[in-house]
Amino acid sequence: MEDQKLRYLQSFILSTALTLQDLVRVARTWEENSRNCYAEDIRLDSDAFVKMLIVDASFLVELLLRSQVDVNRGMEDMIYGKQNMIGDVNHDIMLLENQLPYFVVEGMFGLLHDDYRWGLPPLSRIIHNHFRSSG
Repeated sequence: MEDQKLRYLQSFILSTALTLQDLVRVARTWEENSRNCYAEDIRLDSDAFVKMLIVDASFLVELLLRSQVDVNRGMEDMIYGKQNMIGDVNHDIMLLENQLPYFVVEGMFGLLHDDYRWGLPPLSRIIHNHFRSSG
């Protein structure tokens, strides 16, 4: 799954006007507030925590976008290219230990290039549509 997350990160970056270094700078501004959202102390150093925010949030946004629009789907996509995989992924997303602060996901969605976001519903609607259709 980590390989798929990295492929989704690459695809996400192509949907923005940013570099990976830009994403790191943005995610560092979310670090303190993100750490404060967890009940338990996160035992990751700053670099590892920021990497986790970037990889997981870009994965989630890309997953949601792919459920909204049939772009970037193909047989090499381990999630949408394999039958029933999306159900397993949705289950993992819902696990409490896998939760990301919503403001991070929303912030990542906001980094998409305007041309890419044009015509898309708000993130909350995309999330609703994703779970309703892939149940």
